[in-house]
Amino acid sequence: MFVTGYLVTSKVNKFPQVFAFLGVYFAIFTIMSLIGVGDVADALRAPFVNSALFLAFFMVTDPPTSPAKYKDQIKFGLLAGAISAVDYLVFGGLAYLLIGLLLANAWKAWKTANKKVMKKAA
Repeated sequence: MFVTGYLVTSKVNKFPQVFAFLGVYFAIFTIMSLIGVGDVADALRAPFVNSALFLAFFMVTDPPTSPAKYKDQIKFGLLAGAISAVDYLVFGGLAYLLIGLLLANAWKAWKTANKKVMKKAA
């Protein structure tokens, strides 16, 4: 997973996005585990960790749906990771990673649409 993920991430130039996602995702779960909030130990074990790595390396880095600029990649990764972790902590279930990615994609789409509207107005 790591070797192929590294190759894909390198090819599409999305390392800031992957590191931001994984950093905030694991940081939230680690902090919540240390302070004893919820049952987050499961999220730090297989298959959930494998799912998070797959999402980070292959789905978050999807070129058509993720930002190109490093600054926006970091925001996208932070947003997807934070929403995924918070969704797991609040609601549980199995779709928390996809919900985080979906909302980060919605943010990117809104930002792109808003930029186009501002250009037309100018």
